[in-house]
Amino acid sequence: MSCPGCRRKHRLGWAVGLLCCLSACSPAPDSTPAAAPAAVSMSNIEARIAEGDFSAALRMFRDLPPDEKLKPEVQARWTYVAERNSAATAPDRAQALIRQIIDTRTPALSALTLDGVNDLPGLFAVQDAIESQTRFLAENGGDDLKPSMTPAQEKAFADFKALIAEKQTTALPQMRVKFADLAGRGLWPRNVDVEVRGPGSRELVLTGPNFTDRAEIARLFDVTRLDLVKLRFAKVHFRPSASATDQWTYDLVASGDEVLGLSAEDGIRPLQ
Repeated sequence: MSCPGCRRKHRLGWAVGLLCCLSACSPAPDSTPAAAPAAVSMSNIEARIAEGDFSAALRMFRDLPPDEKLKPEVQARWTYVAERNSAATAPDRAQALIRQIIDTRTPALSALTLDGVNDLPGLFAVQDAIESQTRFLAENGGDDLKPSMTPAQEKAFADFKALIAEKQTTALPQMRVKFADLAGRGLWPRNVDVEVRGPGSRELVLTGPNFTDRAEIARLFDVTRLDLVKLRFAKVHFRPSASATDQWTYDLVASGDEVLGLSAEDGIRPLQ
């Protein structure tokens, strides 16, 4: 074969040719030191601002000397440039957001179903797929981009938010009932019954002989709290028997199923 470095023939084949190309036949590396990048100063940045190139100015702020970045007047200028750059790019970001909503997000959300879900991982996969739509809006500007949207884009955005709320309102009550059924099957060998009650099945009731131990109740609640919040249970009750007058109740989520928000240990954080 022919060495790509020197075009000599190597009868021992590709491997020897490659070694040749990487060693003796290769030209000596350029020992000339690379030129140091030009220093960035606020005067350079102000020139870009004057030209209206806020994106370039924003990049240049990162290359300022560390002590320069800490100056209050520099930080104030950086905030101004960041705001102007955000406003300048908002129409493009709004268009990209709506394009993704129309092309992929809406069809995927519309197709979500609980059909065939027979275990808790599958149940929470559906829940996460629904909540991920709200997370997508939160991470990509969401309502902050509305002033930059055309009327058609704003309608598509509003329709998508309404679809999320509709999907939550329809699916979450079904998911709570299914959760009680699946969890009940898993806890049955431990003599624990699981049921839901109340409007929208928003209260979870666990009945078992071990639920006289406050430490055990607190431990179980602590490890299940986030999952219960994700399904928007409003309350969870622990009781030792169905006839017991004493029970321990924890309040969970006040937000309704229609509220767009993200799950957290302390409840649902509404989309701003």
